[in-house]
Amino acid sequence: VLSAHCLVGVAVVPGRSLRIREAACGVLAGAVSHLAIRAIGVARTGFRIRPALRVRTAEFGEFSRLMLPRMLSYPIDPVVFFFITLLATQQGPGNATALSFVLDYQFVPVQVIAITFSLAAFPTLSTAYAEDDGPRFRAVLVRNVVSIGGLTAASAIALAIAAGPIIRVFLGGGRFDAAAVPLTSSLLVAVAISTPIDGLSYPLSRALHATHNTLLQARARVLDL
Repeated sequence: VLSAHCLVGVAVVPGRSLRIREAACGVLAGAVSHLAIRAIGVARTGFRIRPALRVRTAEFGEFSRLMLPRMLSYPIDPVVFFFITLLATQQGPGNATALSFVLDYQFVPVQVIAITFSLAAFPTLSTAYAEDDGPRFRAVLVRNVVSIGGLTAASAIALAIAAGPIIRVFLGGGRFDAAAVPLTSSLLVAVAISTPIDGLSYPLSRALHATHNTLLQARARVLDL
């Protein structure tokens, strides 16, 4: 996010055109700022990083057990996206580009609502599981699922209704001609339907992680593929 803000800041400087070097500097400045904020936060906790190689510990074993299924499931999304893009390119010129734009817009409510809410609830879910507090765990999970489901459903309806104006205002013009607007708008309406489903996968995924179960999620992603 900071990289994007710095890039936008460089782009809107009056009297200047954005060049490749300036864009790269903006992204680099955002990345350094992001790292600096995290480093300052860690320094204030009193935690000190000390190099050590201790693999024969219970903590490292638990980390490896949880990491491996999660790591093996990561390539699934790029594979799915590759085949969707391949299918779009076979339907005619401009379809792959329209699909790329549409997926960016569809992911906005997922990012703002589902991912944010799920990350905020994760520490509470982890604490409740560690303390064997089943009622609290279920209450937090249900509240999170209902909130995300309702808000992402409303966002999907809003995207579907405003698809035409959104595409026309933000993308229309230049080489994005009048024929591209209805094509991209119709794709956005179709893809918007998946917003609540995509959004609900995040609180359920965080709930599984809180219970130290990453294998079940990996199996679900493989079956989804």
